[in-house]
Amino acid sequence: MNTELPDENNSKHCNFKKRQRGPTPILPPTVEHSHIESRSITGGYVYHGKRYRELDGVYIYGDYVTGKIWGIRHNGEKVTWLKELVDTPFQIITFGVDYDQELLIVAYDGVVHRLIPSPKAGANLEFSQKLSETGLFDSVKDHTLASGVIPYSINAEPWADGTSAERFIALPETTKLGVFDSSNVQVGFIKGHWKFPTDSVLVKTISLEMQRSNPKTRRRLETQIMHFDVDTWRPYTYVWNDEQTEATLAPAEGLKRTFSVKDSEAPQGVRKLEWRFAGRSECLLCHTTRGGSIYGFQPAQLNKVHDYDGVVADQLRTLEHIGLFETPLEKELPKIPNPHDESVNINDRARAYLHVNCSHCHLRGGGGTAAIEIQYDRPLDKTNLLNARPTQGTFGMHAAQVLATGDPYRSVLYYRMAKLGRGRMPYFGSSIVDEKGLKLIHDWIGQLEMPDGQAPSKSAANLRSQQKTLLRNLVGDADSEKAIRQLLSSTSGALQLLNALESKRLSNTRDNVLAQATAHDDIRVRDLFERFLPEDQRTKRLGSVVDSQSILAIKGSVEQGRVLFLNTAGIQCKSCHRIGDQGIAVGPDLTQIAKKYDRAQLLETILEPSKRIEPQFVTYLIETVQGRVLSGLLVKKTEKEIVLKTAQNKVVRIPVDDVELMTPQQKSIMPELLLQDMTAEQVADLLAFLSSLK
Repeated sequence: MNTELPDENNSKHCNFKKRQRGPTPILPPTVEHSHIESRSITGGYVYHGKRYRELDGVYIYGDYVTGKIWGIRHNGEKVTWLKELVDTPFQIITFGVDYDQELLIVAYDGVVHRLIPSPKAGANLEFSQKLSETGLFDSVKDHTLASGVIPYSINAEPWADGTSAERFIALPETTKLGVFDSSNVQVGFIKGHWKFPTDSVLVKTISLEMQRSNPKTRRRLETQIMHFDVDTWRPYTYVWNDEQTEATLAPAEGLKRTFSVKDSEAPQGVRKLEWRFAGRSECLLCHTTRGGSIYGFQPAQLNKVHDYDGVVADQLRTLEHIGLFETPLEKELPKIPNPHDESVNINDRARAYLHVNCSHCHLRGGGGTAAIEIQYDRPLDKTNLLNARPTQGTFGMHAAQVLATGDPYRSVLYYRMAKLGRGRMPYFGSSIVDEKGLKLIHDWIGQLEMPDGQAPSKSAANLRSQQKTLLRNLVGDADSEKAIRQLLSSTSGALQLLNALESKRLSNTRDNVLAQATAHDDIRVRDLFERFLPEDQRTKRLGSVVDSQSILAIKGSVEQGRVLFLNTAGIQCKSCHRIGDQGIAVGPDLTQIAKKYDRAQLLETILEPSKRIEPQFVTYLIETVQGRVLSGLLVKKTEKEIVLKTAQNKVVRIPVDDVELMTPQQKSIMPELLLQDMTAEQVADLLAFLSSLK
């Protein structure tokens, strides 16, 4: 049981696909938790103590990152009971039992803990359901603060889909912030926190300009509250009404709303923003280390001037002057720069941008799956960014690296920031590409120099040279059709086209580029250009997380499903699968697929094709010395050549001497987003048809 099992044939949550399996066969997990609720499972014990009779025979385990502890019962064949027992503030390292078989919990704080029963209590019916009931504002409608609530601002704002934020802090009565605790500092000055008294509150109101670049059109979306409860921060979100007079507590699971923003640079002059009001467990995925999970209220972020209603003053010294701190501040205080302040060195600006947008997950124990640590003050050569092979896929880029020094177009970090759809970063809290941030990271990567004695491979250098020539031809409008087609034939070439579009270097061929790019048959290319399309022409996705149960609840039509599979343009099933004498046998034959899988299992194999891959359908990635990136099923390998069958059912022969890299991908040749253009009803029809094949 784990959130990061190394055998993706058995787990839907595999992250490190290239790690060696074994040494013994890995059994399928009994229970799996998604990264929405946990990050690193710590195994425990079956309870046989006497203190908690109701837990006798329950297997108890926890999560290192979120601190949650669960229990399950198993009857020898299946799980019969699963329950979250407690949400702790601890990083759980291991479990143990004492002589009486009572459970012991060891946390990163160095203390051995026990479970104790909570007193039975009813729901707190007086809990503030409205923002006006919290006491934080004299007037919620006017956003006027109550006495004792102090405004503050930070140097480096994270990207949040173009919204802006106002921040406040409130301490109970005459309490103060205790000594700054840097005991959990991993690198330099960034990590650490003041000791907050119980019932401290941090507040953030997020607003959106309903007309781009017009602050007068701002409307409040939500007010987030972090409440410090003895030893842990508890998050709450209040959703503002359309009249902007009140905000109401969001449900624990969160919710979504769509807003229309007037934007002259958007297609048709309007941009749709789907805003996610995060659920309470989602908040803790970023605010993971409990006492140290407050990223904005830190010296490096607060070290700036603040406008106190027309009076501009040094913020930290002002907070010290009014008695907020128990001990005096140091004379020299750290400072993180504003990523968009062009008077600051680009290296510092880019590192600040990555710090505020990425480092809360991408640090040791933070829950990010990539093995990078990108805190602002960590030396660049210690971040695992530079010239490192990506662990989560190359997205079709030749000689791809997490960050390819001097070459953003081979950098997976840059690609993930530039795209929409699956695999986009930041993973949480954003659905729109940050164009300013993207340019910053592009320019930063481009000016980085290779370490002494290192250079790009000859094939990578040759490919980049060819693509530069094609782009020059395109800008000069020389044989533009051919240049566009060749650049779009690779992800790195598509990235260069994207950058040329954003920098407005393709005024004469812009429409042609977008027409070809947004209709491209490679989703890795299409995802880069989708944001240039009007909303009604964009891919109609089922959603970033497909609700399988809602699809399974639809009966579906066998006949409509047959038409979808065999005769509908844009539905690619028959391009890879055969049913009887129809279709192409690239993937498994589906003639009697319903004998093997029921309806729910069929949907799972479509949504998660890489969860179970039979050996004969393992995909291989090959990079050639000429710079080509090929993938397909391995047909044959001899001393002289390697033969692949591509997803298009083409047989490709590669001389062994031309192969620079060959590696199995533990990834199905079947696209993971195969259903992205289909409605729930269409998917139900397709399932009905497949379920009839017995």
